[in-house]
Amino acid sequence: MTIRFTQEDHEILDRLAFALDVTTSKATAILLDVSVRNSQFINKYLNTFVKEQLDDRRMRELKKIMTFVNDNNPYGEYISWGDFIMYLFDEFKSGKETFTKHLTNWIDKNKPEK
Repeated sequence: MTIRFTQEDHEILDRLAFALDVTTSKATAILLDVSVRNSQFINKYLNTFVKEQLDDRRMRELKKIMTFVNDNNPYGEYISWGDFIMYLFDEFKSGKETFTKHLTNWIDKNKPEK
C-alpha cells in the first residue's frame, strides 16, 4: 500500500516519531493500526474528509443517499460512513479523476427521487 502525505503531515509524523523514539515509518504504522482498530475514528475522519470535499448541497444529497441505502438494505445491516466511503473509494479507484470529482458526479447521478 502506498500513502502520500503532505509536507505538513509528514513533519507532524516526524515529530510524533521523535517523541516515540521510533522511525517515521513505525509511527505511521502505529497510527494506521490504531485507527483501523477504532471504527469510530475512521467513520469520523471519513465524514470530516467528505464534508471538506463537498459543497453543502452535495453533502445533503449524500446523506439522503446514505439514509436511502440504510432504509432499503434487504439484509437489515447498518452501513456506516466508513463502509460507504470505502465502498465508493473501491468503486472509483480506476480512472484518472480525483475521488472528489468521482464522488460529486456519482452523487449527481444517484440522488434519491423527492
